[in-house]
Amino acid sequence: MEIANQTGPGFDDWFLAQLANGDVKQFTKVQQLAVEAGVCDRASLIVCAPTSSGKTLVGELALLAAIRHGGTVLYLVSHKALADQKFVDLERRYGISAKTPIAKVALATGDRDDGETDANVIVATYEKAISLVMTGALPVVELTIIADELQIIGEDKRGPEIEVLCAALRQRSPKQFVALTATVENGEDLAGWLNCRLVHTSHRDVELHQEIWWQNQTFSVKFGQEEGVTTPKPGLPTNTLDAVDYLRESGRGPILVFVETRNDAMRLAADYSARRGRTPEGYRFSEQLDLFSEATEFSARLRASTETNVAFHTADLTPSERSVIEQGLMDNHFDVCFATPTLAAGVNFPFRSVLFDRVRRQYIPPADMPLGSYRNMSGRAGRLGMHEQGYSIIIPRDALELRLANRLVSPQNEMLHSKLASLSVRKIVLQLIACESAKDAASTKEFLENTLFWYQVQDRNPVKLQELTAKIDEAIEWLINADMIQSVADKLSVTKFGKVVAQTGLLPTSAVLFSELLRQNADALDGRFEDFEVALLAAVCCSDEFDTEIGQRYLPNVARDASSDAAYQLLDGTECLNTLNHKRLERNRAHCVYALFLYISGEIERKIGASSGVPSGQVHRFAVEVAWMLNGLRHIAAVPSLGVSQKVMNQLKILTRRVELGVPMELTDLLAIAQKARVPGFGRQRALALRRAGLCEPSKILDAAFDDIERILANSDRARLLLQAIERSESDPYKRAERKHRKFAQPLGLVQLVDDLYAKLGNDYEDPVEQILRLETGWHVQKIDDGVRQGVPDFMLTFGERSLVLECKTTTKRPPLINKEEAFAVLHKAADIANVHKVSLGKPSFDTFSESKACASVEITLLKHSDFVEAMLLLRSGALTAADVFDWLMEPGVSELERLGQIPL
Repeated sequence: MEIANQTGPGFDDWFLAQLANGDVKQFTKVQQLAVEAGVCDRASLIVCAPTSSGKTLVGELALLAAIRHGGTVLYLVSHKALADQKFVDLERRYGISAKTPIAKVALATGDRDDGETDANVIVATYEKAISLVMTGALPVVELTIIADELQIIGEDKRGPEIEVLCAALRQRSPKQFVALTATVENGEDLAGWLNCRLVHTSHRDVELHQEIWWQNQTFSVKFGQEEGVTTPKPGLPTNTLDAVDYLRESGRGPILVFVETRNDAMRLAADYSARRGRTPEGYRFSEQLDLFSEATEFSARLRASTETNVAFHTADLTPSERSVIEQGLMDNHFDVCFATPTLAAGVNFPFRSVLFDRVRRQYIPPADMPLGSYRNMSGRAGRLGMHEQGYSIIIPRDALELRLANRLVSPQNEMLHSKLASLSVRKIVLQLIACESAKDAASTKEFLENTLFWYQVQDRNPVKLQELTAKIDEAIEWLINADMIQSVADKLSVTKFGKVVAQTGLLPTSAVLFSELLRQNADALDGRFEDFEVALLAAVCCSDEFDTEIGQRYLPNVARDASSDAAYQLLDGTECLNTLNHKRLERNRAHCVYALFLYISGEIERKIGASSGVPSGQVHRFAVEVAWMLNGLRHIAAVPSLGVSQKVMNQLKILTRRVELGVPMELTDLLAIAQKARVPGFGRQRALALRRAGLCEPSKILDAAFDDIERILANSDRARLLLQAIERSESDPYKRAERKHRKFAQPLGLVQLVDDLYAKLGNDYEDPVEQILRLETGWHVQKIDDGVRQGVPDFMLTFGERSLVLECKTTTKRPPLINKEEAFAVLHKAADIANVHKVSLGKPSFDTFSESKACASVEITLLKHSDFVEAMLLLRSGALTAADVFDWLMEPGVSELERLGQIPL
């Protein structure tokens, strides 16, 4: 339908103008239904429709309605990669990059925050949203929530937590809730549960023809229809590669072939590539692959296939390889792609046909492909706006597969059921008490009445409700014994430890393991942290996070023929923490620890895969999971009762960076700069190549001869862009912190002072520092460096019987990081001053090498500028006392705001 002819509540000329800016001229069926149901009038909807039906624009109509009425939008997506893409897209369409900006857009995924601090459109993953909503950081009442791919609520691992999030949203009644879901059989359950109107259609604007090829006959049925047509087709292919040829010759390309295993994808890609000749376009793409990715154990195979316009896509590819291949798919570079089901999630690539190598599986349970999986994969065929028709083809191998194929192409959709019963009830209870959604057992049970589980079970199987409520009582008792909650006058409240655990998102049992590990080994970790790094990796891998039954995450698959000798030699040769026994590590976990050790030690990808049995692509993804858990461990270390020093927190932070980036400590700053600037093909391996040439520090790279950098990086464009990234590098957290602190300073009347603190450099920086220090009368401030005396610290602070000296350092070099010589200058300047602690205040921050050295010293504290400003503002607001801040400044290492017991602003 032409959008000019559309009618519906709230839909008027303003919406027509906004849609015209995006070149939208027609509405699809589901878009028409949504407008008629009131999406533009801020009605809450469950939008249930197939792929390529136009659900995304329905979400954007809700977004526009919120912007028009001055509201805030929380746009939820299922994966970090999709969040990045959605952030860029919304910023381009409505934000700062739009022709006529109407919104401020931000991104929040846990490991990346970007965009405006005062955004009215926030793109977030479901996991990050759980933290924002459950901790009260994001008030819900005035929010418009757009929940994409909400059918993932039926997934075993992620579904229960997302259900708890939706239950919290239901309880707090957002202004508008619009959920976008694939076609499910019981959409009315979602709508009834969430008090939304149901917009449901099986209409697919790009027709999907589902075909079964069997014994020289084709059975074809359109998606959503009962009746199909059987047509004789003599000479019909009976194997995958012949079928690809047949589809291409029939004009049905490009083709996506779904296979069961990674080896199947690579083998079939190689076999099919051998049938074809190389092309100029293929060579050009292979050159791009070389530019934008690094060599791995699969690089040669990937380049060989792409030279013939054939690709493969599996979880074994590194993020850079996957990114290049996915962009190639978006740009229609490939005639065929062989992929595991991981490609079924997310972006709609321009495939005309989807071919299934098999639908009865040998290695992935259950043996019969679930209907939801088939729907998701077959839905990749036929892209809205590009194709008039799509094709899904199954070639059964036997009569069993034929029967399954007939079930899969039927119009019946998969039922969506709550998986809440599989989630740790302890985690649910802790989250509810931490965010004050519940204050006792009764209110906890009342909250569960907001869940899909309760909605679906209350009339059908009330016995299950009794089982769940019994688990709540057990969970409360367990959490009290674990010191995560406390009961006072029959009211439950969260302890400091429990609050931190709730904020991390860790399972309570994992948190107990980590807390005991820290408590029992605090002194050893403080003195010899490096000796225990392997043990810490083992602790993470041994936690319940990776438990097959209650875990939230998956360990990588280890090759069956991989030797275990090296893995166990590493574990036997390293220090063991009191709570662990390395000898009890089962084979898979031992190999994963070994792979991580090789990864952070700087081993190249090919050797990691060969030595550990864990492919490089899986190591990259696994490292991100482990880094997230190590960061949770670091937050737990801030709990005062555990007795962990600030230096151990600092070391955990550095280890987290190393695991996330996969490099030794001295390369973390360089690689972080390059990744942020998206330098093509510059990852850990090329950073390691620079290290071998003695070029770890960004400043040394800038001073090196360009020819040397070009030779090491094997590409002049890459070398030029890396140098450019270093020269232009800025600290985004520094800029974001400035905006955040200006806002917090307004009611305190300190905006001008904050502006001066962020604007001034060199000796001028000392003036606003002195001014904000002197606002506190609880301590004495003395200016030592008066411009006459040389080689002395800038200030001395005295509180009671204790004193510290503070030296201010600023830098404008690129990257804007203060090095060890500058950071530790205060030690020399205060060498003849007795009984004082030394503090170096650095603007904007210190390099990782300086931080690591501070962890080994008992004499110095490194204090980042933004942390100093935040602590002083909290002091002025009354949230902290002078004693709190002075004690914090006196603690050796790198100052961590969490040591103040405060959530950063």
